Amino acid sequence: MRLFYLAAFAVLLPTCALRAQIGNLLWQDEFNSLDASVWNATDGDGCPALCGFGNQELQSYEPENLTIEPIPGEAGNSALVFEARRENSGSRGFTSGKVDSKDNLSVQYGMIEVRMRVPDLNTGLWPAAWLLGTANITWPGRGEIDIMEMGHSTTEKARQGFPGANSNNYVGANAIFPADDGSAASIAFDTDYNTPYVSDESMADRFMTYRVYWEPTQMRFTAIDRGTEYDLYTDPLPLAEDNGTRVFKKPFYLLLNLAVGGNFTDAATNDQVTAPLPAKMYVDYVRVYEYNGFGSVETDYGVLDTETGPFGVFTDETPVNDELTFGADAEIYVWGETLEESDEAAVEGDNVISWRTTTDAWFGGGIASLFGRNMSEYLEEGVLRFRMKAPNNLGFRIGITDNFTNETWINFPAGVNQFGLERGNEWSQVEIPLSEYEGLLAFQNLNYLFAISSIGGAEPGLGTTFAIDDIYWDNGTGFTGDDGDGGGDDGGGDDGGGDDGGDDEAFSVRIEAEDYDAMNGVLIEPTTDVDGVENVGFIDPSDWMEYNVDIPSAGTYTFSFRVASEPGGAMVTLSSDGNDLGDFEVGPTGGWQSWTDVTLAVDLPAGSQTIRLTSQAASYNINWLSITGGGTATGGGGDDPDVSFSTRIEAEAYDAAEGVQLETTTDVDGVQNVGFIDPNDWMEYNVNLPADGTYRFVFRVASEPGGASVVLTSNGDEFGAFTVDPTGGWQSWTDVTLLAELPAGEQTIRLTSLAANYNLNWLSIELEEVGSTVSTNRPMGAATPPGARLSVFPVPVSDRLEVRVAGVSEATVDLRLLDAVGRVVIARAGVPTSTAALQVSNVAAGIYLLEVRGDKRRLLGIRRVVVQ
Repeated sequence: MRLFYLAAFAVLLPTCALRAQIGNLLWQDEFNSLDASVWNATDGDGCPALCGFGNQELQSYEPENLTIEPIPGEAGNSALVFEARRENSGSRGFTSGKVDSKDNLSVQYGMIEVRMRVPDLNTGLWPAAWLLGTANITWPGRGEIDIMEMGHSTTEKARQGFPGANSNNYVGANAIFPADDGSAASIAFDTDYNTPYVSDESMADRFMTYRVYWEPTQMRFTAIDRGTEYDLYTDPLPLAEDNGTRVFKKPFYLLLNLAVGGNFTDAATNDQVTAPLPAKMYVDYVRVYEYNGFGSVETDYGVLDTETGPFGVFTDETPVNDELTFGADAEIYVWGETLEESDEAAVEGDNVISWRTTTDAWFGGGIASLFGRNMSEYLEEGVLRFRMKAPNNLGFRIGITDNFTNETWINFPAGVNQFGLERGNEWSQVEIPLSEYEGLLAFQNLNYLFAISSIGGAEPGLGTTFAIDDIYWDNGTGFTGDDGDGGGDDGGGDDGGGDDGGDDEAFSVRIEAEDYDAMNGVLIEPTTDVDGVENVGFIDPSDWMEYNVDIPSAGTYTFSFRVASEPGGAMVTLSSDGNDLGDFEVGPTGGWQSWTDVTLAVDLPAGSQTIRLTSQAASYNINWLSITGGGTATGGGGDDPDVSFSTRIEAEAYDAAEGVQLETTTDVDGVQNVGFIDPNDWMEYNVNLPADGTYRFVFRVASEPGGASVVLTSNGDEFGAFTVDPTGGWQSWTDVTLLAELPAGEQTIRLTSLAANYNLNWLSIELEEVGSTVSTNRPMGAATPPGARLSVFPVPVSDRLEVRVAGVSEATVDLRLLDAVGRVVIARAGVPTSTAALQVSNVAAGIYLLEVRGDKRRLLGIRRVVVQ
């Protein structure tokens, strides 16, 4: 590589040495648990996108190879453990573990410190603690910071001047960034500059501490062994604005892994791996401190604010609400050196994109947002506007790309004028409706907001010139800048619904157990419960979890806890801000993943509450908890206006059944139905009713012959029956309603067919009135609101599936991912509409259906999802 940065060292070092200071602790993970809000567990071997992760690695990463374990010899201290095993996974002969904080947590500057212990590496193991840039451009353009790496090949150790050094005694660091020609520049290649640490004692099975000191002007790597700190390079790496090291002036996310084999090591094949396996790598902690006054840690950096109004891509004078800033969050790229600057004058402001082709073949370039932009509000009504001067012989296309490898283009063939383009020697205004780009494109996270390339097979000649200026997106909502009267005091006022709103609405919130705000002693584990992804487990006496909740008004609230226990006998105390509210007991449920619901009614004051669950005896698991109350029941009336209840159950989600089968439904409101229901066949559904009262049952049914008769029992006691008349076909659906008096508490509702045959798609249960009988001719509920606008991204997905729901009143939605035969793979309830998402990193590759439901299980839409 070209060592163009070395001349700056003599100037930088004296100043930095005088003011070097480690400041406040900004963030830490001590690995008492594996925090899913920070760390993503890698699943697979990188195929098909990047098999072997670009390094010809031999392992498949498996979430099961990641555990939290006590550190041997350090009482009371735990670590994140990465275990490499010699076992088959797909086509791979090894498994191991890897985590990253992508889209969850990023770091920009500061002192990053990792304490870790590696196993006997011998030949083949490759441990690493490192960072990658969050910019949505390909490697090495986004940069790589390797805090530590071990397991180097014999050739590499010899090249650095340490032939014969044992892999367990040798550790190095690296920084990788784009060279001028776009290739990868690696500071480790410079043998005069690189000074790996070679210990006189094996570093296997003992802890070392590794640091990177990172500030806007330089980066320094060190290793701390037995209290002594060693520099891994002769001098800090200077960071400049005018070369590839400028990538280190942007945020990066964290990675930790233990690889097996690959081109970094001497093990290119399975039989060349000689390291003793299984082998465990321990990471005690990761900490980020301020350094010389610099350092920041951002969580949920992958969540992008939604843009609206005029948005500047490349414009000087057009009023915009927000815009790309070149050098900070955007870059202009020429692809493959196919274009060079020409001398066209700007039509607006002082800047212009003026290009000349350097080839008579393909050309391309564009403007990329380095960290993505959420332009979802522009899809339906938006317009891409730009000025262009294009010759008659120039065929080109204008494109948009997202951060998930999807792209869409609009062709402008040579000689053709469209979307306002007028060819020749004058500027013209081009306006492309963004609906033209609709398709497999995630507008919620775009990369190139403007790209141009030649049309395949119709490339222009060498030296063809064109110019583009004043590029911006507009969705018609208007400029909201300094216009004097915008927003302000008129947004709500006395008529905005303030005092008349919240008191009449029942409060309801559901919290995933793993989303605690604080805890002591517990761990998170995958759940097999259909209604969740993870649960909190290993809850021993005195362990606790805290959840911060904002209670809207004083009143009685019902807590429901989804719990499981193998031994049973767990006693849990519920408290709010330190005040005991009551206890609930978890009896034996039949296994650690055999789930049941326990309820507790308590009085709470209004305001912010810190709800704590403290285990007093025995052990239990918890999947979620819900809190309801504080409003008027949906039926209106009764003696207890604070109680409301409504649930909808998919027919195929029975807890037990006999004689029935599942089949695909053509009903718009479902994916599967229960069918082939013959006389004496039955299904059971477990529900927990909050109060004595009258409940409205609605059954979505179909029958070709009709005449079906169904009896309902609750805990073995008959409480009603209904008939299914001919509906016109096995997939011609109608609703049958039944009102029934039922007591509060856990119910096992059984539907038993007594005569004829019918199909069932779903059933719903709603509390009509508390403690009162309701007339059976009461009008049915309001008509279903108009359908939602629903989209999912990325497409395809391998990690986190984002769900966008618009045009609905619901604040939360329920999400279910179903496989090809209708089995529920993932289910999450009560997810905020604004941040709806599913983590699918543990889902097998394939085609799935995503079901999104709102209030009272109203179907908002179904989308096809491809997991890769």
